[in-house]
Amino acid sequence: MIPTRTLAPGTGIWIVALALVLVAASVNLQVPLYAVYAERSGYGVGATSVAFAFYISALIPMLVLAGGLSDRIGRKLPILGALACAFVSTLALVYVPRLEMVALARIAQGFAISLTAGAGTAWAAELDMARQGVNPDPHSGARAASLVTIMTALGFGAGACWTAIDLMVNGFSLDPSSYREFAILLALSFALVLFVPETHRGGAHHAILRRPAFLPGTAISGLSIALGWSAVGIVIAILPSALAKTGMSSWVGVALLLINGGGGLTQIGTRHWLPVLQLRVGLIMLPVGLNLIIAGVLGDQIMLVIIGAMVSGMATHGTLYQGGLNLATANAGSQRARAASAFFIYAYLGLGLPAIPIGILNDLVGRDRALIIFGIFGTVSSVMLLLASWRKDKKSVTAS
Repeated sequence: MIPTRTLAPGTGIWIVALALVLVAASVNLQVPLYAVYAERSGYGVGATSVAFAFYISALIPMLVLAGGLSDRIGRKLPILGALACAFVSTLALVYVPRLEMVALARIAQGFAISLTAGAGTAWAAELDMARQGVNPDPHSGARAASLVTIMTALGFGAGACWTAIDLMVNGFSLDPSSYREFAILLALSFALVLFVPETHRGGAHHAILRRPAFLPGTAISGLSIALGWSAVGIVIAILPSALAKTGMSSWVGVALLLINGGGGLTQIGTRHWLPVLQLRVGLIMLPVGLNLIIAGVLGDQIMLVIIGAMVSGMATHGTLYQGGLNLATANAGSQRARAASAFFIYAYLGLGLPAIPIGILNDLVGRDRALIIFGIFGTVSSVMLLLASWRKDKKSVTAS
């Protein structure tokens, strides 16, 4: 039953933001136990990487095929659907703690994130406009969208960190209390979202299919965010087992919180920078952070892992994300939404695909060599993209 009374739009913004944080947090809630699930199921790191990539197999088709869903059916139903998917994926591993269930849960999590991608930011922006009445600030929608982006980034790291803290405090368990606690929070959030006012009634004239637009001149920003997010994918897919061998598996949650949370905070501090400067600073910082993580794992130095995670996060979810998205959509005009969709496809392909060969390499040649290979790949790729960015600017100056 849909409630007939609704909350004030100002309150609704925070409830929507909370829902998005919880959905994002549920995506990485189980990461500290990935290595344990793989071992109990008789698989190696390569299989863990494949299971992790199932998330991308659901998310990208949904972004393409249902990008305009919230324009068609309204903002509330997609957010409720995302919370339901996150709830199911969280409880699934309580009852079946195996790697096969991780793969299925990752599919549900991919659906959840894809449902929030368009609806969440739009709903928060529209609620902020409604809160101000007849003469709203034209920049308020952008501020609400920025709030959602930052809180979602924090959410991606918070889930893994919550489980890691639970394991540190309460000891090892295949059924950590963080799973049930999150399931309760997701259910409460679902109930609260029912009372948030709908701001967009939709209609059949809105197209559900929204094809991404890969515009000329945007390949550098797209490949840069793909490279940056590949570092996050490697952390999620490989770091749990790598740290488990040194008795530091619980720290993977802290590393993910620093990568995602550090990036969210960096967005605040660099939001007034030129997009091309943000991109280049990110490409310089990324290999530094990535190689610090690798050196920390290889040398059993957790402080290097933590510092590397923070630097990588500032690059990946901070300057590369913000600068790259602005560059990708700067000249898109009426195709801005489609250009943004193309940028996110680059990002999520980077998040999921490189983790698979690196995970397989981990099983074939060992953890140390696999991490060193990826460190070299990340460093060389960053330098090449940085040089390509400078060459593009020189060509633009010469042409003018």
